[in-house]
Amino acid sequence: MATRHLTIMFTDIKGFTARVSGSSRDDLNSLLHQHAYLLLPVFRHFGGTVVKEIGDAFLVRFDASTNAVLCGVAIQEVLRQHNGTVAELDRIHIRVAINAGDVELSDGDILGEPVNIAARLEAIAEPGEVFFTEAVYLTMNRSEAPATAVGEHTFKGIPYPVRVFQVLQPDHSPLRQRISAGVRLTPRGPVITGFAAPEVTRSVWRPVLIVIALLAVAIGLYGWMRPTASERALRQAQNSNSPTEALDIVAAALRSDPDHTELRDFGIDLARRRLKQLRATSGSEALRWLRTEMERRPFLDPLRDQIPTLEAEEAAEADSPSESCRIIVRRYANSSDVPYAAAERLRARGHLWALPLYHLAYTRGRKPDDHVFHWICKMYERFYTGHITAGQTLCEEFFPKRFLEWSQAELRTTTNPRLLNNIVTVHRDAEWLDVYYRELSRCLQGSMGDDAYVKSLQAVLAEKDPVRRQQAIALHEATVKSSPSRRARERCTTALKKLRVP
Repeated sequence: MATRHLTIMFTDIKGFTARVSGSSRDDLNSLLHQHAYLLLPVFRHFGGTVVKEIGDAFLVRFDASTNAVLCGVAIQEVLRQHNGTVAELDRIHIRVAINAGDVELSDGDILGEPVNIAARLEAIAEPGEVFFTEAVYLTMNRSEAPATAVGEHTFKGIPYPVRVFQVLQPDHSPLRQRISAGVRLTPRGPVITGFAAPEVTRSVWRPVLIVIALLAVAIGLYGWMRPTASERALRQAQNSNSPTEALDIVAAALRSDPDHTELRDFGIDLARRRLKQLRATSGSEALRWLRTEMERRPFLDPLRDQIPTLEAEEAAEADSPSESCRIIVRRYANSSDVPYAAAERLRARGHLWALPLYHLAYTRGRKPDDHVFHWICKMYERFYTGHITAGQTLCEEFFPKRFLEWSQAELRTTTNPRLLNNIVTVHRDAEWLDVYYRELSRCLQGSMGDDAYVKSLQAVLAEKDPVRRQQAIALHEATVKSSPSRRARERCTTALKKLRVP
């Protein structure tokens, strides 16, 4: 089998399986015929070779990444024009995914990990868009097809995360105008102008290219045109399946060419992704890895700014994290990221010491997070009053309006006695609760004498609002279940008999 560096494209029809299940054989054949009629001319124009057709999917190979990306954009424009002229049921929406790498050519087929990645990427591609990997992004002409990062994805069977990009096609961009003007759907099929047709270019310019190559050899330019050692190292690192091996390749090349920006940036980005993987499971492990790698590979020094947050996560993972976290936040007294990183790791462990750390991070300027507010609200369902004082303080200071609205809503609707008791016994400020609930709370805590309790109970019995009455029942039930005071439990049990009488 021969090995070649190729760009691979996968396309398929969105919702094809559902359409097949509800269509006749004639309808299916008509759809596939129309599909091939629209796409095959576009593949040919951009120099693509169809390797195989699998039902509604095409596997196509290209020699150049830029041609593959432009082909994908042209396909979506052809389908946009087609879909604008047919009924909804006859419209075709295509997903396009592109990858590049060294593949094995065998009996007209292509094999290898780059093909597998392209197939996995096609499964997450959005209809109407063109998705491609970082390997394509680094080898294409980005001025012809501007792109933006979609994010990192981990695919089944691929041992490392893959960065994914998509073509930017805003309505009035030069690319959108060029594609709209250059793609025309006619009764005889798609017609594309304004883009060089690779297959024609090869045939017309082949003699010229041969002459140029011979002249280059004759005047000694061949050596100048060859990739430099750093460029070969970059390509080798990009094609490596092992992050450690790729970092070794980059480090070795940078020792000979320390000013090669693209090589250094690739190595730093590779280390950053590896660091992210390790942090997902252990901040301590990520910190040890980074320190070791920075000693071995000085070009990773820009990642030094990750150390404070990694130290915070390491402190949060200790068996007794409170003292470790106090030390680390004092060490980085001006940082909001350090207490926040420790708080996030503690919250993931269900540790309530995260609350004062969130408070410190917000005090130092960190923007409050919705997920922290929701976490504190959830705690009211699981912990008694004394355990959530820090959470209440955090909410009253940084989420005052939302916490007030949430508390009022819970007081009106809750049927959970513990939750209701927590809210009522914690909120003693008149801004949060009216006199009725404050006095009732004091009764249930046993801080009022018998006369005061009887007076308050009479007010409860006179209450006509069924919601208020149900809340009073829930409070008494909660006290019966949880109060350490036998006296409070006894009088609440007696009160319940009266409260439950219609």
